[in-house]
Amino acid sequence: MLYKNLNIVNLTPHTINLMVNGEDIAFPSEGNLRVNNGAGKPIPNVQGLPLFGPDVPGNPSMELPAQKNDTIYIVSGVVGPILKEMGRTDVFVPGTGPADEAIRENGQIKAVTRFKRP
Repeated sequence: MLYKNLNIVNLTPHTINLMVNGEDIAFPSEGNLRVNNGAGKPIPNVQGLPLFGPDVPGNPSMELPAQKNDTIYIVSGVVGPILKEMGRTDVFVPGTGPADEAIRENGQIKAVTRFKRP
């Protein structure tokens, strides 16, 4: 999704809502990048890291593209630190911790107020 000249790709399994200055911006899932848990198909070309993803229509597996100046990837809090250790500077995680001021409803996160580096 393009937001203010920045392409933001959500690679979590669900829509991420970001609250910015009272505006709720939805970033729909564009895939599910996750650490191998024994399910899914291997994702090639990720420096030998055991990442797996589900089948995507028209694409047998997901591949994390090369870094671009105008693109960031939103990934889970589990995957983010692994990709950071691999040198990826274009990955961010939803801010869901106590200091992140996530907006909750009935104990569930309704929206985050920031994306942060893992």
